[in-house]
Amino acid sequence: MSRFLRNVVCIIFLRTPSKDAPTKPNLPSIDDDASKAYITPTRSYRWRYFIINFLSLLISAVAVCAVFVLLRSHQDHQLPLWRQNITINTVVAWLSAVAKLTLVIPLAECIGQAKWRLFSHERRKLSDLELADGAGRDALGALWWILRFRGGVLVHFGAALVIASLAFDPAMQQLIRYDLVAVVDPAASAALAVNTDYSPVRGLDRGLVLATPKAVMAGAYSTVFGQGISSNYSCPSGNCTFAAPATIGICSSCTEITASLIRNCRDVTAKDPFCIGPDSCYTSGQMCSYRHPGTNATVGGEASVFLDLVAPGKDFRKTGDGNISIDKNVLNLTALFISPSGELDLPDTGATFETRLPLAPGHVSAKTGDHKAQAFSCLLSYCEQHLQATVIAGELKESHTIAPDSFDEFTMRAPDISEITDELFDSKINLTRSGTTRVSITAVYALAQGMAASLTGNSTRRNVTASEVYISEFHRAMYESLVSTSFPDLIRGMAESMGNSIRNDGTTENGEVWVQRTLLRIEWVWISLPAVVWTGVLLLLLVVTVHARRDHAPWLGTSQLAGIYAELEKEVRIEVDGRNASWGDKRDMRRVAEAQRVKVAPLHAVAGDRTKLKFTRVG
Repeated sequence: MSRFLRNVVCIIFLRTPSKDAPTKPNLPSIDDDASKAYITPTRSYRWRYFIINFLSLLISAVAVCAVFVLLRSHQDHQLPLWRQNITINTVVAWLSAVAKLTLVIPLAECIGQAKWRLFSHERRKLSDLELADGAGRDALGALWWILRFRGGVLVHFGAALVIASLAFDPAMQQLIRYDLVAVVDPAASAALAVNTDYSPVRGLDRGLVLATPKAVMAGAYSTVFGQGISSNYSCPSGNCTFAAPATIGICSSCTEITASLIRNCRDVTAKDPFCIGPDSCYTSGQMCSYRHPGTNATVGGEASVFLDLVAPGKDFRKTGDGNISIDKNVLNLTALFISPSGELDLPDTGATFETRLPLAPGHVSAKTGDHKAQAFSCLLSYCEQHLQATVIAGELKESHTIAPDSFDEFTMRAPDISEITDELFDSKINLTRSGTTRVSITAVYALAQGMAASLTGNSTRRNVTASEVYISEFHRAMYESLVSTSFPDLIRGMAESMGNSIRNDGTTENGEVWVQRTLLRIEWVWISLPAVVWTGVLLLLLVVTVHARRDHAPWLGTSQLAGIYAELEKEVRIEVDGRNASWGDKRDMRRVAEAQRVKVAPLHAVAGDRTKLKFTRVG
């Protein structure tokens, strides 16, 4: 057993195994300090220690690269679904643990080797042996070493790397970020109603006039009587987008022409009253009528008309070159009405009535004397609309622009009598020069003639006791809508509703379905910290290896046996024992060690078949 220990100590410090006889006979006694002999060390550095530590660093790098490849393959993708509920964070944690473990092993080895190099080159406090060991074990020991400001650049650098390695695991986890984002679902589809080829079924009204198609009439009436028609759409997730599709719509524009009205009034007195019932009469103010000179539309006056709509149907006209044309604004609607706003104008005598309709249209109160009539001229036409449509939280949001290459009028060759057939009415007219959308001749007549006839008419309330005889329900509802809506907005709503109804009779445009998904985002900047620590350890390993190779020093690393096998010099032992350091606790031991400055001396002396290695004060 003694020979085995002797061989180990000789290999570590003297680079050659012990022989049964001393290599140099007749050496002086080990106790004779003046005759101590130093043996020139032979080359004993073994590359296997560098290879082992480098392979450990290589495994650490492979683990970090595995994290990089794993995260890179799932970046901007949904979270992977693995068995046993294993998450990507778990895999990253495992790989990080492997990377850090195989990183700190060579780091501790390098700090230990640097420690022995310090003691082999200069005298140092004996307590540095323990402090340097602590610097390689944990971050607290590394911090304590740095704060003691002891010499040794390599040990300080290694201690700094130990502290920096604390952020290794958090940095690896910080790489991962989860973002809840909206992405397109390729497996789902959205649909939006559009119509690029409108050909309604042709009908006859009194044998000659084309009747209003169901879609157009439904759109107009639904706006007046309640909620306008909305375009059909399908959006499974409630959030969808559509490319700017082209569709046929109804466009409107209104201009106020109140200033052009001709007003005629007469005074109302007790002798010349205006009565709306047997006992209900106006005896003050004026009774006025309002007339539009271009269309002779009239409201107010003795007839008590409160709404008058005039829409002469347009027709094709000859152009003189064998063609016929019709203006794109195929419907020109002139509307006159008594303004429904203001205070209720009650009769001066007789009973009062609860109604939203004017009791005496055209009567101007003596108190206000306001001009009570309004007039608008509105144009309606087919037009090509480019939609900007999205569905947000299940609600369709739409806006549109008019195609810039729209025709101002529709032109076609003038047909002969024999050519006026169903085929002629089904023939198409392009709305734009690009030919994206088109309507049939039937559709043109349906709006120019049929819709004009459906809107035209007036409403009067001459006698409150027989109002149902004089009032059209459509016109009553239109007039009551004007209490809260301006006439241009009402016509705009009607046009939009009619356009949506036409679109619902057509085809659909596909769109993209957006869904909420949790995507994996990678903050690559955080990988720089593990990379810096790894590079620092590699640099430390190379420097320590070069020094060990140059000094012909054996690799001791974190070995505790090296400290046990090295004996204290006699004088140092006497002083340590004198302070009873061996019987105290670790604090007492460290306090004694602080007072001892020693150096590891590669002594080889033989006396009584014994080998001695010492911490000596000889510098």
